[in-house]
Amino acid sequence: MKTALRFKLGAATLSVLLMTFTVKGWTQTNAYPYKVAQDRMLWHDNVDKEQQKLVIAGGGKYDGLIRLSKDETVNLQVTDALIRQVDELQQQIEFDSTLNTNNKKKYLRGLEFLLRGFHQAYTAKEIQAAAAPALISAFEKAMEVDRKGESIEPVITDGRYEVGKILVECFLYPSENIGVKPSRLYLTRRYCEMHPGLILSYLQTHQGLPFEDSLIVIAGHHNVRQLYDYAAASGSLGYHIRNSKDTLVHTVAMMANSKSGQLYFPFLDNLVKGKISTEDIDKVKGDELNYYRLLVQTRLPAPWGHPGMTPAQAFNTAVSFTTNTSWQNYAGESTLGHVGLATGLGVQAFASAAVGMCVAVALVRGHRPSPDRQAR
Repeated sequence: MKTALRFKLGAATLSVLLMTFTVKGWTQTNAYPYKVAQDRMLWHDNVDKEQQKLVIAGGGKYDGLIRLSKDETVNLQVTDALIRQVDELQQQIEFDSTLNTNNKKKYLRGLEFLLRGFHQAYTAKEIQAAAAPALISAFEKAMEVDRKGESIEPVITDGRYEVGKILVECFLYPSENIGVKPSRLYLTRRYCEMHPGLILSYLQTHQGLPFEDSLIVIAGHHNVRQLYDYAAASGSLGYHIRNSKDTLVHTVAMMANSKSGQLYFPFLDNLVKGKISTEDIDKVKGDELNYYRLLVQTRLPAPWGHPGMTPAQAFNTAVSFTTNTSWQNYAGESTLGHVGLATGLGVQAFASAAVGMCVAVALVRGHRPSPDRQAR
């Protein structure tokens, strides 16, 4: 399908001035507006078939538009990218005298894979229709570096994940670009970082990735319970989890390989920070009351990780609150924990004021004349 598309972009919207489609009839063959070598006709036809599938899928069988969006402006941009620009690339490849026949077939096949990959990804809701222009632009850049024998990896890493995933499959035959393998590794890492909840299940079936340890850390910090389940398993993944240098991952792995692992979970944050040890927990895990006490202490720590008061400051604070002067030369929330504020200073703040009021009432009553004196 060969198409000429002209449109003008106004200040805010796209107004169509003229759109003329010159169609290389889908029922006819070999009707190109330029001469195509017979041995490459099949490759051109394959590209056109993928274009036709996109047009039909978009409901544009009669006007040639690829309607994949509710926004007509987007549809025009998608059609321009996947029809007009692809047609121009076909002609450019066919007329390029610096390319031999095999390389021309290679890039035509790449265009076929690009269109098919876009169609499949859009159907699977893995890519948006509006990404079509960026995909074509990236293909042109990748084709240029491939012609020079250079890696397409920079093109892949500079673009969006969904674009790179399609693009990397376009430079495999007959000779694979040197950047395909590192690009696939990069895309794998990107996918895992985008879906941390799937990392461990992926690593279980894809062993030996060079960045496996860093992915385990990401997965572990995302879902500790899931990490705990995988840490107890045998095999390569379990080995890497147990030998991780990350404090959290290492601690969870230790818990997973202990018979008392579940009892350690409420204390995980303090175990990681070194505020408590497994030995401390082991001493009370058999006694429900003491275990609960330890749990309360760790859940309501005082003074919440801060260094606390000096003895002189503690004495000064106790005296000031007891005498109702409430001299507070510090920020309570950053010096005392909730328990100390509620049961210590809070009680004294009420009690000292209440005692003061009682003394005041007694003093007033003491100075009031008694009835016997008034009678005399």
